[in-house]
Amino acid sequence: MSSLFDVTVDQLIKGDIETMKQEISQDEVRTFNRGARVFAALCLLSAVTFIPAAALGFSRNQWWVLGLWMFLYGFTVYEAFRVEKLKKNHNLHTYREIVAYSEGRTLEELEAAEERGKRPYQAVFKVLGGAAVGVLLAALAIWVAGFFGG
Repeated sequence: MSSLFDVTVDQLIKGDIETMKQEISQDEVRTFNRGARVFAALCLLSAVTFIPAAALGFSRNQWWVLGLWMFLYGFTVYEAFRVEKLKKNHNLHTYREIVAYSEGRTLEELEAAEERGKRPYQAVFKVLGGAAVGVLLAALAIWVAGFFGG
């Protein structure tokens, strides 16, 4: 085959490998981007529907509405874990790394080193931010329960 196409065997093999890597990479990027869009939409939907669902569930004793919202929220959490798994598989930690990956490119070595230096601080901010969101959601749930419950 190499004589037929007038190329070396290495060029034949490596050319196919490079093409396959590029094709696999583009498929993974599309999967990552689709998962991120689904997760963002579910987050928005969960946030927008929380207060109406809580109001109906607490004020009119329609607990199935809260159950439906909890199912939606559970699916949102599932999508979050899927996106996080993709990020972990591709060693994506910072916003710049994620953006570069979603565009199908990689960071230069210096940029990558800068991003690795930020990771310890980002872990602390993630924990504090998650705790703050949890406290705010708990306070909102208590307020909604008190406002509509009695």
